[in-house]
Amino acid sequence: MAVLTKSYVEKLQPQNEDVIVWDDKLSGFGIKVTPKGRKVYLLYYRTQDGRQRKPSIGVHGHITCEQAREIATGWLGERVKGHDPSQARQIKRQSPSIADLCDRYMEEHSKVHKKASSIAFETFLIRKYIKPLLGSLRTLSVTQADISKLHVSLKSTPPQANRILQTLSKMFNLAETWGLRPAHSNPVKGIKKYKEESRERFLSPEEISQLWNVLKELEREGKESLYFLNMIRLLMLTGARLSEIQHAKWEWIDVRNGLLNLPNSKTGKKTIYLSPNAIQILKSIPRLPGNPYVIVGQVEGKSLNAPQKPWQRVRKLAGLNDLRIHDLRHTFASLCIAQGQSLQMVAKLLGHADTRMSERYAHLAKSSVHDAVAQIGQSILEGQ
Repeated sequence: MAVLTKSYVEKLQPQNEDVIVWDDKLSGFGIKVTPKGRKVYLLYYRTQDGRQRKPSIGVHGHITCEQAREIATGWLGERVKGHDPSQARQIKRQSPSIADLCDRYMEEHSKVHKKASSIAFETFLIRKYIKPLLGSLRTLSVTQADISKLHVSLKSTPPQANRILQTLSKMFNLAETWGLRPAHSNPVKGIKKYKEESRERFLSPEEISQLWNVLKELEREGKESLYFLNMIRLLMLTGARLSEIQHAKWEWIDVRNGLLNLPNSKTGKKTIYLSPNAIQILKSIPRLPGNPYVIVGQVEGKSLNAPQKPWQRVRKLAGLNDLRIHDLRHTFASLCIAQGQSLQMVAKLLGHADTRMSERYAHLAKSSVHDAVAQIGQSILEGQ
C-alpha cells in the first residue's frame, strides 16, 4: 500500500496478472495495473445492504490521479448518504440518448398532437440543430450548461434559438413523465429566451403596384410557374397564410358564395372570404386531372413545394428584397384598417380566434383616424 500520486502511479510496472495497489490516504481508492500496462483507477466499497462494489473511475492518462481521488471522494460521500454510485452510473449508461428521446418525442407527442406544419418545423430543428449538437448525450446527463451552449450558438437567429428552447423544454418535461429524468429536473428551466424584435412590413400602394406588375410580366414571359404566380396573387387578395393557399383543394372552394372552407388550419376549421377578384383568379387557374390541389407543384398529384426560391426571384425583380411572403398578410390587414374596418372585422378576415392577435394593427387604425381628421380639416379650410 502507498499514497497514490502521479509519479508513483507512473512507476508501476505490469505483472503477469492484474495488480491492484490501494491508497493509504483514502480508504477503498486504488489503481489496477493490467498485464498489458493499462492503469485504471477504481473504488471499493460496500452498499448499505452489504453488497460489494468495485467500479472503475477512469484510465490513468485520461484523467489524473488527483481527479480520480476527487471523484472517489464524491462517490464515498454519496454512499454515506445511502446512495449507490455504481448503480447511478449504470442507470446513466442505460439512459436513452437525446437522439432517441427526439425520436420518441416526435412519434408519441408531436405527430399525435400537432399540425403538419409544426411537425415539419420540429423535424427540421431536430435534424439541423438538436441531434448534431446534443444527440450523443444521455438524457439523464444533460445539464443546463449543455442547453445554454446550444442556445448561445444560435444567438444570431433569436427566433430560431427560442423555438429550439421551447421544443427542448417540452421534450424534457415529457422525459420526466416517462421516467427518464427525475421530477423538476428540466435543464431548460432558467435559461432566458432572446428578445425578438417584432417585424411588421407593410407594402405601400406603389409597392403593391410594383409587385403586381412583376407578376403580370413573369406570366406573360412564362418565366415562372403560373400556379406560383397565382398563389402570390391569392395571398395578396385574401390575407391568408401561405400554407392555407399553397395546400388548398378545389373541393374546399365554394365559388357561388365566395368562400374557401378549410377543414383544418393553424386555428382549426376556418373560412377564407373570397373577393370577386380572387374568384376571377381561381377561375383562371387550370385544373389538372387527378390532382386535387389548386396550386399544383412539379410532383404529380401534389401541391406546390418550396416556394421560397421563386419568391426570392420575384421580390428581387420588384425591388422588394426585404419582403417576406407573410408580409402580404400584414399588408392585407393594413389595407383593411386604412379603409376603416374595425379590429373585429380584421380578426374575422384573417381568421384570428379573437382580436388580441389583430391588436398589433391598432396603431394603423389610429393613423387612419388621424388621416381622416386631417382630410376633413383640409376640406374645411379650403372652403373658407
